[in-house]
Amino acid sequence: MSISYNYMGAVKDEPDQILEFHDWELIEPALVALKAKSGVEIDPCSDTRFSDDHAVLLSQLIERLVKEPSIGVSNLSQILSESGKTGRWLLFVGD
Repeated sequence: MSISYNYMGAVKDEPDQILEFHDWELIEPALVALKAKSGVEIDPCSDTRFSDDHAVLLSQLIERLVKEPSIGVSNLSQILSESGKTGRWLLFVGD
């Protein structure tokens, strides 16, 4: 499964693709914990808008629960952290 990450700006235009992600199985523990804590679920097969607050939470969960992150997971964590710092939402575009 893959997903593209796009910043959602205030203007309704084409968002920028910033990462193609394939390592879902590596972050599954963090995704399960995210759903349990916030009710938010990311489905790799559909589009999901993701707030900056949830991005920070998922970044923290990945850091805590993913023991051997891949380069893709590290890149994802960086993007999630940046979303939290800038207050910009993300759009996860599924397959």
